[in-house]
Amino acid sequence: MDTIRTCRHCGREFSQPYRPYHTGSYRKYCCPEHARDARNARHNAHNRGVVLGKYGITESDYARLLEAQGGRCAICGTDSPPPGKAGSTHLCVDHDHGTGKIRGLLCRHCNSALGLFGDDTVILARAIGYLAPSDRRAA
Repeated sequence: MDTIRTCRHCGREFSQPYRPYHTGSYRKYCCPEHARDARNARHNAHNRGVVLGKYGITESDYARLLEAQGGRCAICGTDSPPPGKAGSTHLCVDHDHGTGKIRGLLCRHCNSALGLFGDDTVILARAIGYLAPSDRRAA
């Protein structure tokens, strides 16, 4: 005996086998993709609040920073950052690890690159020097 359910994501009706002993654990979505999308949306909203709170800023503070940067990454200038693991496309809050002071908003790639270089300006300068000869050859 099947039960007819309505997908919470798209509103489409779908049938689900009746399970008398699992009344509270039925599928709420017609397909795994919809369930994943809903789970990611909840995850992103929760994590966003946690991350902003970690730096002591609110959504309006974030919006002011984003507006001051023209809606773009402070380093590469992209206005469409690559999605993260859960599909989030927000810019990351970048901060000085020594002082905790917020420096700006960066895309995931630029934020990761700074982290991988340990925010070390000497190493970053060496990386620029390393890349510079290839830039001259290309020109």
